[in-house]
Amino acid sequence: MSTLLSFKKMSWMLTMFLLVSMLLPIVSYAASTAEFSYNSATGKLSGRVYVQDPSKVKVNVKNSVYESTYVPLKEISSNYVTYDERNEPIKLGRFEMNIGPNDAPIQLTMNVCGQEVPIIQWGGYDTTKLYYSYDSWRQGPYRTTGHQYYTMHPLSGYIMPGDKIVDFVAPDNSSDAISIDMPYRSGASSIVKAVYASDFTLWDDTVSQAVDVKKAEQGWGDFEIQADAPLIAGHQYTLRLSSTADGDEIQLPGQQGLYSARTSIGNYEPGTNYVTAKSRVYFDNLELGVITTGGTPGSQGNGAPFADMSSCSGADTGTGTDTGGGSNPGNGTDTGNGTETSTGAGNDPSGGVASPSAGGNPQTGNTEPKETNEGVRLGSGSLTVTESAGADGKTTATVAFNADKLAQALNLLKGKDEDKQVVIVDLSGMKAATANVEIPAGVLASTANQAPHVVLAIQGPNAGYLLPVGVLNLTSAAQKLGVSPDDVKVVVSLVQESGAAAEPVANKAAQAGMTLASDPYEFSVSLVVNGKSTPVNDFGSTLVTRTIKLAGTWDVELLVGVRYDAETQTFYPVPTVFTQVDGQIEAVMQRNGNSTYAVVTHQQTFEDLNQHWSKADVEWLASKMIAQGMTETTFSPDASITRAQFASLVVRALGLAEDQAAAANFSDVTAKDWYAGAVGAAVKTGLVSGFEDRTFLPNAIITREQMAVMAARALAFAGQEAGANASAGKLAKYADAGAVSGWAEAAFSQMIQTGIMQGTGDAELTPEGTATRAQAAVVVKRLLQTAGLMNK
Repeated sequence: MSTLLSFKKMSWMLTMFLLVSMLLPIVSYAASTAEFSYNSATGKLSGRVYVQDPSKVKVNVKNSVYESTYVPLKEISSNYVTYDERNEPIKLGRFEMNIGPNDAPIQLTMNVCGQEVPIIQWGGYDTTKLYYSYDSWRQGPYRTTGHQYYTMHPLSGYIMPGDKIVDFVAPDNSSDAISIDMPYRSGASSIVKAVYASDFTLWDDTVSQAVDVKKAEQGWGDFEIQADAPLIAGHQYTLRLSSTADGDEIQLPGQQGLYSARTSIGNYEPGTNYVTAKSRVYFDNLELGVITTGGTPGSQGNGAPFADMSSCSGADTGTGTDTGGGSNPGNGTDTGNGTETSTGAGNDPSGGVASPSAGGNPQTGNTEPKETNEGVRLGSGSLTVTESAGADGKTTATVAFNADKLAQALNLLKGKDEDKQVVIVDLSGMKAATANVEIPAGVLASTANQAPHVVLAIQGPNAGYLLPVGVLNLTSAAQKLGVSPDDVKVVVSLVQESGAAAEPVANKAAQAGMTLASDPYEFSVSLVVNGKSTPVNDFGSTLVTRTIKLAGTWDVELLVGVRYDAETQTFYPVPTVFTQVDGQIEAVMQRNGNSTYAVVTHQQTFEDLNQHWSKADVEWLASKMIAQGMTETTFSPDASITRAQFASLVVRALGLAEDQAAAANFSDVTAKDWYAGAVGAAVKTGLVSGFEDRTFLPNAIITREQMAVMAARALAFAGQEAGANASAGKLAKYADAGAVSGWAEAAFSQMIQTGIMQGTGDAELTPEGTATRAQAAVVVKRLLQTAGLMNK
């Protein structure tokens, strides 16, 4: 269960930990209180801890024989300060310890003011293992106040001449630059065309006076302006599109849903077009398309867990050897002298339902919904389980929610951080092969505004499903069905196909040169009204997580998560990360649709790669069923790659279902073309848009800047927007940076910053240059790993 819940932030945490850990803390991102890494080659364990007072924190490192060593933190600098959402100053403490090569710690905890905080391992890459504390809070510069006026416009609407964009309060007397990240979310963002200083007016509301704008820069979905003189601390300013602007400079996204935006106030970084923020205003949960006239104030979330440590004197410095033993040493009680007394593995010592990763049954334990570190866990009084046997002898369990208890659980989630808005449904003690979980839609819909990011985390014995309620659009769906949400049941089904039921899938896998490593599981969601069921199979731009546990021992390098289409009897790759949970391999699969899922083993090699530099990367990607050869035995690594071929490669990498109809708008793509379905899928998810003359040019060789844009959009689809850091100024060190087209600058910058793409020889970008099939495969592999969708 821990993998199922924590995977929501894997992609973000991985990118931030590897790529942003060395940036100044003025950069804002969601962080854990503690982030650690262990290098098995050097034996070095190091990390960072964000707390109010690092001197009151010690890290407890337990080695492979459970010997504990408490190590204090070192404050990096008294001036090294970031802020949480409540504007509390947070310092950064550094941890370093040499514990020896190939001897990773068996357990890490922090003692903060006498409180033991667990540190969780969630993966790694090459010789490095990564750890974090299970909390998430947004850190960055000081928060100022302000409003946005985006929700005054319809979907796909333009900011019109004279319209307000934002207002804000200046943080000091030296800031003169403003960076605006227009509304964005996974798979959708605003469009900002070329802008000039004359397109904007900046007004000092406090003294009713205009402020000259001397500079304006366009980014990807964002823009920056610079005032002619520093702003005045405490004064409120309003930014508008000027009355002389064309009115086509800024277009809002066209997809319905909740968006985020932000305004950053500070100064330009010398020699760049990047604004270093001294304060920010965040705007979350913007409901575009639902027009409001007054503007929405900036949002404020939860603060850092240890922003106030004034009441504690220091950390527990106890030392000694943990004698709790066993494979679950973390459930004991620290007695202060370093000896841990076990209270029994797998039990919630506070009386709740047993942890899904350790077994349990919803009929035992606490009867009330209970808050935990992972979300709200439903007790036995919240669920009614009815089991029935079918003609085939297999048992089906129907799990019905108590509406009042569900409402109570959802009420506990109001105001919580996004990662904590989780309702945990523990069915891990269930013996039935099929579970049909029935949830009253009216209760979910009624709390959508107060807890918009609610996720139902359903964990069966060997499979789990993490369903974001928002993707169901229950109010709208009920209207289409002609009923109220109170008349609808959401039914989530997990069906294990074992024995004879799995044989057709196993046989097809064998014919394709694969071996089933797990039973197939059918995951489905349907809306039921008066006994009539309407399936929900497409989640748009939202990747939904499923988990499958594997029995036995397997070579993880050969494992592949797949979707099986019973109609065409075809296997398709699914983005999958493999982890270890209680000594058992667990596949964590992310995709935007329902189907039958399984894990297989597959290996692919190509004769023409034997001496090629890309052999390991290309064959790894081909073994994952993503890269395909020109023939069964050749890959042609040095051949150029076309726009259609690269689009197809990205579509397979993201596990998208092909859609020929969505490509029909292109005059040069027909239904009979082999790539029509892939191009359609890329259009449907916003990965490609084609050219103004309604062509896609599928057989044209793709340029490096076109590849960068497509890869950046794929990364955004996976949940990682370019943001303010992906400005064109980041390309300045390359001699031909000026040759990058304006529409590709931010995307190219993001690809370079993340390491997904690199410059060519002599420090050049070569934006109009082409790429080979091998280079394209490497780009896609790095993209998947950067997004946390594949193992390193």
